[in-house]
Order: sequence, then structure tokens, then C-alpha cells
Amino acid sequence: MADVCSGKWQIVVISPEMLLSKRFIKNVLRNPEMRSRILSIVVDEAHVVSHWGSGFRKKYGTLGILRALLPKDMPMVAMSATLPARVRQDVLKKLQFDEQNYTYLNLGNDRPNVSLVVRAIQNTISSYSDLDFLIPRDIREVNDIKKCFVYADNITAGSDMMEHLYDIAPEGFREAGIIRTYSAAFSVKYPREVMALFKAGHIRILICTDAAGMGCNISDIDIVVQWKLPSSVSSFVQRAGRAARGYGRSGLVVLLVEKSAYDVDLTDPQGKTKGKPKTKKANVREPTNYAKSKDKDYAVNHGVLRGAFGGASDEIPARIEVPLDQLAIDEGLHMLVQSMDCRRKVLTEIYGNEIPQPTVACCDLCSPALLNHTRPAPPSRTSRKKNVTPGIVDKQLKKAIVKWRKEIWTHDFGDSLFGPSAILSDTAVESLSSFGNIERLIDLEIALGGYWAWFGRYGDKLLNLFKSLDVGPKQHKPPKPWAARGEKRASQPGDGDASGVKEDQPKRRRTSKFMEVPPTPVNPRPGPSSSRHTLPAPSTPMPPPFPYHHAQLPTTMSSSPLANNPYAALATPQPNHYHLPQMQRTPPSFHFPISYYYPTNTPSSSSSRQPPNPLFYPHLYPRNPPPPPPPNS
Repeated sequence: MADVCSGKWQIVVISPEMLLSKRFIKNVLRNPEMRSRILSIVVDEAHVVSHWGSGFRKKYGTLGILRALLPKDMPMVAMSATLPARVRQDVLKKLQFDEQNYTYLNLGNDRPNVSLVVRAIQNTISSYSDLDFLIPRDIREVNDIKKCFVYADNITAGSDMMEHLYDIAPEGFREAGIIRTYSAAFSVKYPREVMALFKAGHIRILICTDAAGMGCNISDIDIVVQWKLPSSVSSFVQRAGRAARGYGRSGLVVLLVEKSAYDVDLTDPQGKTKGKPKTKKANVREPTNYAKSKDKDYAVNHGVLRGAFGGASDEIPARIEVPLDQLAIDEGLHMLVQSMDCRRKVLTEIYGNEIPQPTVACCDLCSPALLNHTRPAPPSRTSRKKNVTPGIVDKQLKKAIVKWRKEIWTHDFGDSLFGPSAILSDTAVESLSSFGNIERLIDLEIALGGYWAWFGRYGDKLLNLFKSLDVGPKQHKPPKPWAARGEKRASQPGDGDASGVKEDQPKRRRTSKFMEVPPTPVNPRPGPSSSRHTLPAPSTPMPPPFPYHHAQLPTTMSSSPLANNPYAALATPQPNHYHLPQMQRTPPSFHFPISYYYPTNTPSSSSSRQPPNPLFYPHLYPRNPPPPPPPNS
């Protein structure tokens, strides 16, 4: 600080926190000699005054107090490459500019040597398979992987991305350290070494946060990928500005967004004001709340399926223009995503640039071939399969498809071991020939059931075949007659009389869901047994059996838990122990000691207790003893 006061340094680069510290204000800004030597105050990257001044680094939002510490005629310059209308108004207010007396110079921020691609994340977000285009399949050396920045605001997601990219990389490159993460969470030494390795070309893919954003000037970055929607369009443009900064180089910027970004309805001006009004003033960093579209085809018409594997939906349905809200919190980011006209045109309208004159392919809307450089991994078959109702097969169309299939096989795979059906199966031919006229790739994908391994290679050629033929609309199969649909099975010979003709019988009306079944008697029927071996009659006469419903229920006290037990009678033993199933006696709840009912010894002659009955104590006396041998044996 002494060198600053002595005038040793002509230009002082300082952070807002140090500039507004008590020590610096006392020793420098309130020093009359030092104040006389200050020529101007320059605020670089002035958009962070609005973005960071309300939360992340609040000192940026209080830089306006320098007007009170310095002379009134002290010039102040605020510079940024991203100052849309909303942010510019906020910066003017926080830096205390006179809005009626200031100079606004706009040189534009268009990068004519950078192509722009915006598409939805087609596969599951947690799989990160939409980033597979960063690792070419035919790489032979490290330099075949283009240098790339992948911006992920979540540090944990960045680690998962790195693991996924290592998994799909060839085995010889997995231990080379070509993919690294970069954020402010690491120590001071690690980011410095990683950035040095990236500049040298040893690291090819750097998964980073804003720590590798502003002020990072690397000239040979080929691809910049933004994973998921950022907070604002200015944040995206700042990150996109890292691509192809060297002279004569060209780059590619890819914005991969969630599919939910295509569901919000930008045509509903009242959607953002629904709900309870906010009492606190809105911050430019707050997320934008749009109303969800009620139109089922809204997302498809705004390009949610474009850029998917195979390219079946790359066609632009219509040049749809979405309205731009200059005061939107996201600064027009959703408009950039949903636009179907031109991506650069949207950015030109947001930042007030001049008419762009790109030196490379403009964007994925002006040059759909750019989507071939950002294809995701193929999805699983189950997630892409669609049910197609078959129609009447057009025989002429079927012959043309079979002939086309044979020509493709002869031209490309004539010497192979597989046949033409490996290119297009017979089932797919039947489905295509019954679908009717096909004029779009998306209809061709639906007709093929949602998945065809050769769609990316032969999809356009097969579509041209349909366009060259005079194919009529789809002919639906006639519905079955009502009698045929209601009949469960066809009549067969033998179902009716001897002639094989089944007589019509009146249908019985089903009145009840349950059938009444008479009670089954428990007593055995008289007569010979149906079993293989007949048991002999007992040697001692037995009392006649009696049915259950004649058995007297055991009397129990009203307070007994068995008083309301309807199954108490089933515990009463029956004398016919040869045929009835074995049943245990359940003593009542008000019983004498258990030894009274289940004695283990014979009572004495002087006792009033009777000897035990074997039929009542099956655990002591077997109920089914072996029958005695017949006489004369």
C-alpha cells in the first residue's frame, strides 16, 4: 500500500473487497495527495456488479460509494461483453451513473468463427451419455480428442462426468489423465498445475465451473459445452467466449438443456406473474418462473427432439418466432432455446449487435448438419419402442421396399455373410408397407417402431424412396363383426351333434357371483369303501355316530373368550375314531387344574375320579390303533 501511495504503480488492479476496506479508504482514497493523482476508475466485467452484487460478492454491489469518496468529476468506466438491457439498467443504478448523461458504446459480442448448437438432453441426465460425442470412437492418439471445456455448475456432477467419459474412452487412454475436473474447491496448487497441463495439451477435456471462466485466455479450445441451463444468457455467452480465441481458429459451442426448458410457454405473458406477489425486490440471479404450456405438441414444435440419435427429428417443423422479454430475469435464455429461426438472430436482438456475418456454419437451425457433431449415445430399445397399429399391406410398396433393401445390401454388403434382412427385417418391411405415405423422418421412425440400427446411415435414402413413389394414405383394417368379437371360440366338429353342427342353446343368465352348495355330510356313507384296502369292523361294538349339527355346544360363561367362538363345537371329540379326523380337545377357560383333564396315572379306588377315557386323550392314547387280526387267521 505504501508503493501505491508513493506513486510507484501507474495502474492498480484491485478487488472490490480490498478497495472498500477501511485501511485502503483511510490511507489511499482519503489521502489528498493520492486523490489528486487518480485519473479514473475502471470496472472490468461490469455485469458481475449485477449478478454477484446481491449475494455472492456483495462488495460489487456497493462500488457506487466511490462517488462520495472521490471528486465528483472523476470519470468511471464500466466494461463488459454481456450487458443486456436488464443488466445494463441495474449496473447504471448500482454504480450511480447519471442515466441522462452517460456514453454507451456497443461494439458487439458476436463471434463469427464459432458455431452454435442448442439441443435437449435426450437420454437420462444421470447417465451423461449425451456427452459421448466428446470421445471419438476411432481415436488412435490423444490429440484426436479435441480440447474442450465442459461447464457444470455442480461439482459432484463434474466428477460423475469424468468417470463416465473415462469409461467410454479406449482402454489405453484411461490412465493417461486426459480428463480432469477444475473448480475453486481444490487447493491453490492443483488448479495451477491442471491449467498448465491443459494449455500444454496433456489434458484434453476440462470439466470446470466459473473458476475457469472470465479471464481464462486459452487460444486453442475447440469445443465449449454448457451442461444444463445456466442462470442467464450472459453467463452462457461468457462461457461460450472461451472457444477459438486464437487467430484463424474455429470453434463449436454446445448448449445441452433439460427437456423441461421446452415445456414453458413463452407466448403466455401472464405466466410469469402467477402466484403470490413478491414483497422483496426481484434479483437478476433468481430463476425465471414460466407457465407450463398446455399444448401437447408445444415442445415438439419448438425442437425438443432435434439432435437425437439417428437424426429422425432434425427437421424444423416451422420457423416459429418466440417473443423476447427484455426485462426477463433469464435475459432471454429460454427464447434462445425455443427459437426455430436462428440462434445468432436471438443473441443479436438481446445484445443489440450488428447483423452477424459468420465465417463458419452459423447454428444448428441454419446448418442442421452441425447436429451430427453432437449426437448422444443410442438409447435403449425399450425406451424408444413405440406401438404401431398395423394397416392393410400395400403389396406394390412392399415389393419396392424389398427391392431397395436388396440394392443396398448388394452395393454395401455384397460379400458379407448376412443377408438383406439384416439391414431391414421382414417385420419392418411389413410395418412400412402398411403405414401409408411417409413424408418426414419422424414418421419413418414411428413406422419402424422407434428404433432402427441403420437409421443414421440409410434413413434419408429410405425416405427418398417413399417420396419417389405414389403411396396413398394408410388403409386401416376393417373391424371384426360384433358376433365374431363376442364369440369366445369357434365351433368345432364334435361340439354338437354327430354331424358336427353345434345347436344354438339359450344363454344362461348369471344372477349371482356365488353358487349355493349343499352341506357335505361328515358321517361316512354306508357301503363298501372306495379305497383299495378295506379296514375290518371293530371287535367291540361302538355307539352310532352322530353329525356335528346335532352335537351340543359346550356351555361357557358369558365372560369367557370362547362365548362368541362359533368353532368351539368342533373341539368336541367324536367316538368314531376310525373315520373322523383327529381332533384335539380344547378345555374351557374356567377349568380345573390341567391334571384333572389329562391325568398321567390311574386314580386310586378311594378317589371319586373316574379312569381316563382313551378317546378323549389322544396325546396319551393313539386314536387309530392298528385293527385286531381277523378271526381264523
